[in-house]
Amino acid sequence: MRDDSIFGRPLNGPPMPPERKYPALRAIAKLYKLMAWLVAIATVLSGGLGVAMLGSESSRGFPSVIWLVVSVVGGALVFISLWAAAETVLVFVDIEQNTRQIAETRQHDGQES
Repeated sequence: MRDDSIFGRPLNGPPMPPERKYPALRAIAKLYKLMAWLVAIATVLSGGLGVAMLGSESSRGFPSVIWLVVSVVGGALVFISLWAAAETVLVFVDIEQNTRQIAETRQHDGQES
């Protein structure tokens, strides 16, 4: 068995458990989801401001409606985009895990025959 090592870990050693593989990508996905929820909270607050502006006598109705629509629609689109980015990262991690499991199964099945 050759000792091909990178950073002290043998290349031909046992594979890492799936929950520990690509921790940076999993952290990035969590960060995207956190940002999505922060955008959702900001959207609700901004929408509440738009509703409050609708009822105020000092503002005219049209700018208040624009504020409300833009904040709610824009916030929803940003929320969906951030959530989709997080899920895309997790899908790539799952694809890698499934591909690795298939390769290990095929390798194991090939050794039995």
